[in-house]
Amino acid sequence: MYSINFKNDTNHVEDTLRIYREIHKAKGLRIFLKLIAFLGMFALLAFFVAIGIEMKPGALWFALIPLSLIVLLILGPKFDYANAKKRLKVSPFYNDSVNVIFDDDGFKAYTESSETKIQWSSIGKIVLLDEGIFMYIDKYHFLYIPNPQQGYIKISDFTELLNSHSVEVERA
Repeated sequence: MYSINFKNDTNHVEDTLRIYREIHKAKGLRIFLKLIAFLGMFALLAFFVAIGIEMKPGALWFALIPLSLIVLLILGPKFDYANAKKRLKVSPFYNDSVNVIFDDDGFKAYTESSETKIQWSSIGKIVLLDEGIFMYIDKYHFLYIPNPQQGYIKISDFTELLNSHSVEVERA
């Protein structure tokens, strides 16, 4: 049995987002497509401005469309970060002290206000990090469990427990 206690506060939420982004680095194709979209919107913006200056001043209003899309491309990651932070803050564990237990039955998390139990068969994947454990329930539901001072959990023993229950383990 492995037990970890941590405070699920703003620092934990920020660590969760930082580690999620480290695990899911930007893919080359996504960056390439954003660059193409940015260049296309910039060319469209230049086109509408040129038409507006030369022929029809009313065409300048159409320049707001590619301009707003350029702003969204640039600020998109910030909006994504703020939205993810907001979603993580509605967790029933937010601002609570969380006691997490891994044993032969699966994963259990206890706070003063809630209790969660998940069987091993429901856990999609666990990523072992030097600073903690990143547990995926499915593609969109995950939990970061810090391992303070890297001493609470012995990685080799913990990996043995996970393998005995056929949980996919990845070392990052």
